[in-house]
Amino acid sequence: MEKSYIWQGEYGKRSHLKPLFKELLKEQDTSSLEMMAIFVNNNPYNFEFYIAMI
Repeated sequence: MEKSYIWQGEYGKRSHLKPLFKELLKEQDTSSLEMMAIFVNNNPYNFEFYIAMI
């Protein structure tokens, strides 16, 4: 993978990112994708949602 991507999503609204990920995964060579991770912070004072593709 030539680029790294990190998205900060809305904690409650994530469905709009699905088509984007499907397209990115179709374009990538599976051997070059090193990591795809979802980071969620469930702290009630600071809800966070991040997706990283490296």
